Amino acid sequence: MDPFVAKVRAATEEYGLLAPGDGVVIGVSGGPDSLALLLALKELSADYRLQLTVAHLDHGLRGTAAEADAAFVGQLSTRLGLPIVLGKADVPALAEARGLGPEEAAREARYAFLAQVAEDRHARKVAVGHTQNDQAETVLIRLIRGTGTDGLAGMAAARPLGTAILIRPLLEVTREETEGYCRRLGLVPREDATNHDSAYVRNRVRSRLLPILIGEFNPSVVAGLADLARRMGDESRLLQSIAGEAFRRVAAEDELAGVRLDLKGLLAEPPAIGRRLVRHAVRLVGEGSGPAAERVEAALDLALRGRTGGVVQLGAGCRAVRESDSLTILPSAGPRSAFEPLSLPVPGRADLVDLGLAITAEVRPPVAFPGGAGVGPGEAYLDADAALGRSSGGLLVRPRRAGDAFHPQGAPGRRKLKDFLIDRKVSRREREAIPIVVRADDPQVILWVAGHRLDEAFTVTSKTRRLLHLKLFRPGP
Repeated sequence: MDPFVAKVRAATEEYGLLAPGDGVVIGVSGGPDSLALLLALKELSADYRLQLTVAHLDHGLRGTAAEADAAFVGQLSTRLGLPIVLGKADVPALAEARGLGPEEAAREARYAFLAQVAEDRHARKVAVGHTQNDQAETVLIRLIRGTGTDGLAGMAAARPLGTAILIRPLLEVTREETEGYCRRLGLVPREDATNHDSAYVRNRVRSRLLPILIGEFNPSVVAGLADLARRMGDESRLLQSIAGEAFRRVAAEDELAGVRLDLKGLLAEPPAIGRRLVRHAVRLVGEGSGPAAERVEAALDLALRGRTGGVVQLGAGCRAVRESDSLTILPSAGPRSAFEPLSLPVPGRADLVDLGLAITAEVRPPVAFPGGAGVGPGEAYLDADAALGRSSGGLLVRPRRAGDAFHPQGAPGRRKLKDFLIDRKVSRREREAIPIVVRADDPQVILWVAGHRLDEAFTVTSKTRRLLHLKLFRPGP
């Protein structure tokens, strides 16, 4: 085994990035990092029984050069015997429409594309080729812009992305190592001219700042910054755990009224924990990105010195209100009204008129299972015997409830439904309109979070004797 692949495998094992049988979508631009990632995962695919799919996005920035990149990646994928999904985005238009910088718009388009490919292919993992150098650059950029412990933790080795988990198997290797691996394999990576465009902050950090730091201050600064990110990640997770315990002590959640933070308890916590309590409350109540640091400080100052009835606008669709004994984080607008629970016979159909949706259920033979890649985004195949049990009462479609929890397919264990949806960046209002398919005789047993994920316990296996096919759709006129 090539030393590069051995290093990737060691990092994969250390961080638990891959499980046997995983479907993996690999983002491949044609540069040395993504090529090295593709070839390393291809070599490891037999050991892990991986189902690999190549995904390549044209960002709409480079004209004919981008077409040549796509052709190069397509030819390599064919040579490796791997399926490829090509996509195209108009990053300049996205940047203008969303008020984003070109780097942020490109990143958003890229991850949206990869998340969609993973969902369409029913893949559990999305792999991208970020290296130790990328990690160092990320830490420097965040330092320059201003950040805290979480920002210094850099890029996580794994995090949720849509219905999948985004993994970064190359964080322990350098760009020089990816280039060397490509040379040993006789590959000539594509050169992206935008990597030298000084209009991009990352390019200026890479081509100007890092060489100065390496040449004049510390030759090992890249490894040092990556090591800092690992240590800060450990500390960030510790603080997050402490903040979680504090949240359970001082917070009272009400999906309609927001999150109430007991004033005495909040002020008794160290500022580092208080900031996290406010941020977590905003994450539960708000939408989009979290509040700016100064807004969090303003909320804590309101708690400490403000008058009863005082308000701080936090952004993210919510505000903080100072009450006599609490700081309450409230949404700017009320949630969408939940629909009434409906019976879903098997076979049969439930019409969610208020949502303009319908769900059908039918039992089918195992040969009808199309495999992970063939399952559409609005449908699910379950093991019918496991899902229905001995119940003859059919199924129930209901809105989510406080305390709902399930084991998302492909995840390591049970999670609160609310946390799962927040990680998928489902807004608070949208959460209220997601149909939850449960057993009629035991409505706490979640079979399928419609349009999102089924419970691991009902996954189709080689022992499945009957399929339960559920489909969510918008009926025609």
